[in-house]
Amino acid sequence: MVISETNHNLKEEHDRIHSIDHKLILVKIYKPKKVYKVFMEGTPYILRVTQGWDHEKLENEYVALDRLNGLSNVPKIIGLYVKDNNIEAIIRTYIPGLYVNEPNLLTRFSYPQAQGLIERIHTRNVFCLDIKPSNLILNFKGINLTDFDIAITEDVPENRVHLKEYYIHQDLNNLQKCLLMNKIKGNNKK
Repeated sequence: MVISETNHNLKEEHDRIHSIDHKLILVKIYKPKKVYKVFMEGTPYILRVTQGWDHEKLENEYVALDRLNGLSNVPKIIGLYVKDNNIEAIIRTYIPGLYVNEPNLLTRFSYPQAQGLIERIHTRNVFCLDIKPSNLILNFKGINLTDFDIAITEDVPENRVHLKEYYIHQDLNNLQKCLLMNKIKGNNKK
């Protein structure tokens, strides 16, 4: 495994992930000790690593992405590293593009597409609960949702349909907030 250090000592991560792939090259850190852009055989991927105490978030992400397998505009799981029955790391597809926290990227044209994506995600009983500009990426394939670490992935019983409606409302409300924040940022730049 070849690692090129960018901001800080990565010995801990190297010790934990060395067995994932010997051709893994670390190139950019998004959040210290948590999310990395990596290349395997020249192809970019995202590597998410636990910080020792947040296994639950990584397991949520794994379950959500597993349920969403085959759905476009969300990452696909490539591999994972499990130690002592805990997921220590996930490798998933890299989605290039621009985060919609840039002014005017989430427009009245891309908003319905994002709403449609969220509705398709809901049909698989995945409720994001963390829809915000930094989790939405716009590229040539449209709007992509990239973060599912706090998603609710449990099937909602028929007698608790109001709970499912609440989760759906939360996701759509958060998307509307993204659109509003995007418009405000765009107007402030003029």
